[in-house]
Parts: sequence; structure tokens; C-alpha cells
Amino acid sequence: MMGTVREEGRASTPCEPRGRDAGDGAAARSESSPHHALPVRRKLPHGPPPFPVAGPVVQFVTINAEKRGGRPFLDAAGPMLDAARFYHERGRWFLRLFLLMPDHLHMLVSVPEGGSVRAVCGAWKRYVAGHFGVRFQADCFEHRMRNGEELSETWWYIRNNPVRKGLVGDADGWAFWIGYDPRTGRALR
Repeated sequence: MMGTVREEGRASTPCEPRGRDAGDGAAARSESSPHHALPVRRKLPHGPPPFPVAGPVVQFVTINAEKRGGRPFLDAAGPMLDAARFYHERGRWFLRLFLLMPDHLHMLVSVPEGGSVRAVCGAWKRYVAGHFGVRFQADCFEHRMRNGEELSETWWYIRNNPVRKGLVGDADGWAFWIGYDPRTGRALR
């Protein structure tokens, strides 16, 4: 039986589909609630992603550190990004985007036909935990991209996450990400 994960006051089932704002603490707070004031959102740039939107099923995946807060993922950023590249280069998964935040990560990823996002992410997490001491919450959260518009919006949501969190002034100032063009497999940076 699957457990329940509590994330910023919201109970959710591991790997349940969720909206792009879930987990940011900014979504679905009632204006009438005296305990939570709605944050003011900045308008961030959106445009087409730097790749085509056709192809295999793409999942938006979020993986959290065991304990939220602090910067456990940035402290191990080099090895985590290298492990993500290794999985991509070996065809374990096909990344479009992989971005580390201080205590969570987001990715747009496809897996080989017949594969499971949960299984591949689980194997990757076990490798990173065993070799680099990074600790993760159980499971992951995933959402299937249903069309090009949703994929494009999610691409920019992920790229601008460090901006929304006040970590950098613009998305290009964030160093902890990798991306690939699905047509050529070449790195985007």
C-alpha cells in the first residue's frame, strides 16, 4: 500500500499527477483564509521551448530531498548532474530538461518503450544516494505532458523556478541544469 507524503500542508500520494504549482506553496490558497496571504507572482518569460514537441511521452517529474530546506542537492550538484547525463547517454532515460533546486529537482523526461518512469527514477535515486550520500523522499511526483502547449509552459515553469524562488535574477543565471534537443540528442548548453 502506498503511503502519503505531506508537502507544505498538502497531502498527496507519491507519483500522483499534480499541477505545476503544487509544492511551491503558492497554489490553491484561499484568499479568504486569514492564515495565508497569496504571494504576488511575477510575469516570467514564456515562449516555445528550444526543441520540437512531437515524440515519445514526456513526463514532468519532481523529486524532493528527504528533508526540505537547506541545500542538499546543490551541495552534490556536480555528481547529480553527471549521473543524470550518464543515464541519458546510456539510454536509461531521455532528458529534455533536468534542473536542480536547493532541496528538490524537476525534469522533463521520457523512458524507453515499456519502461517505467518510477522504476528508472528509483534506480537513479538509489545510485545517487549510495555513491554521494544524497537522501530523497520516497517515490516521485509525475505528470504526463498531454500536448505541446503544456510541454512548452512546463519547460518555462521549470527553467524559471530559480527566478521565482529569488535565487537568480533570470533563468540564464542558474547553473544547475542540463537539457537536450530530442531530435539530435545534443546538449542545449
